[in-house]
Amino acid sequence: MKIFFTSDLHIGHTINLIDREEEFKKLFEFLIQNAKKADIAVISGDIFDSYFPSTSALKLYYDFLLSLSKVVKRVIIIGGNHDSFKTLLSAKEVLKVLNVEIVSGAVDDYMRVFDFEDFSLVAVSYLREAILKDKSISQIYQEGFEKAKRKRVFATGHLNVLNSKRSSERDIYIGGIEGVEVEIFKDFDLVLMGHLHRPQKIKNVLYAGSPLQLSFDEDYQKKVFIIDSKTLDIEEIKVPKFKNFVKLVGSFEEVKEKLKDVDGFVEIELKEAVGIEKLKELKMQKVVKVLLDYEEEVKDVISFEEMMKQFLKDDEYEKFLEIQKEVENEIEET
Repeated sequence: MKIFFTSDLHIGHTINLIDREEEFKKLFEFLIQNAKKADIAVISGDIFDSYFPSTSALKLYYDFLLSLSKVVKRVIIIGGNHDSFKTLLSAKEVLKVLNVEIVSGAVDDYMRVFDFEDFSLVAVSYLREAILKDKSISQIYQEGFEKAKRKRVFATGHLNVLNSKRSSERDIYIGGIEGVEVEIFKDFDLVLMGHLHRPQKIKNVLYAGSPLQLSFDEDYQKKVFIIDSKTLDIEEIKVPKFKNFVKLVGSFEEVKEKLKDVDGFVEIELKEAVGIEKLKELKMQKVVKVLLDYEEEVKDVISFEEMMKQFLKDDEYEKFLEIQKEVENEIEET
C-alpha cells in the first residue's frame, strides 16, 4: 500500500493578521492531486494554527477532508500541540462516514492501532502532561507496538526528536523534556512525525514538515511524501510556493521603489534613519516587518499595538494574544 504523508497544516495561519485563505486553497488542491497516488493519507498534527480556529478555517478543513476522502481509502489525523482536542473531537463521529479517523489527543483518545493489509499503524497524538501522569512516552509506543497485528509496523507522533533541525516552530516540552532519543522508536519500521517544520529524516523517524511556508525563517524546500509500505521506499514531492517571501534591504527611497514590483510578503531592512510617517508609508499590506538597522531617538509617540506590529517577527504579535487563551485552555484540559 502507498501512504501519503504530510503534517503541520496550520490551517488559519496569518502573517501580521493578513489572511492566507487563497494560499490554503491552492495548497489543498496540490495535496489532493498528489494524494491520488496513494491508498491512505496520514496527517501528523497541528491541523489548525490556533486552539480557536475561525469559521473560515473550519470550512477550509472540512472542505479539504471531503475532497481528500474521495481520492484515498482512509485518512488518519492526529492532534498536535496547536490543536484543541475538543475541536478535533467535535465532528469525529461524522467524519468516520468519510473514512476519516481522528486521534484527538484527549486523555482517553491519544493512541489507536489501525491494521491494514500489509502493515499496522500505531497512531499516537501529541502527548499532553495529563496523559503522561501514569505512563512514559516509550511505554505508550511500546503498548501500541504490542497491539499491532502485522509484521511491518509504522507509527505517528508529534514531538521533538533530539539532533533534529528546527526553524520557526514553537518549543514544546513533553513529560518535562524538550526532545526524545530516536532509539525509543527502534521497533518501528518508520515513524511519521509531526511538529518540526523542516522536512528531515533521523534514522527511522521521518518529518514531513509544514507544506506551507509559515515565516521568513522557513526559506527551504517544502515537501510531502509517499511511502511504499512493503519496500519502505520514500518518494519526495516538492511543494511549490504559493506566495513569495521577499527581503528588501536599502535606503527608504530604494526600498520604496523595489516594493512596486514585489508580489508576496515583504520584510524590509532599512539602512537609514526615518521618521514614523515614512515607516507608516512603508507599512503596506504586503509589508509584514520593518527592521531598523540603526539607533535613533524616536520623538513621535506611538501606541503599543503599532510598535508591536512594526517590530515583532512575522506573526508573533498575534501569537502573543493567542497564547493567553491557549494557556487558560490547557490548564482547564489538564
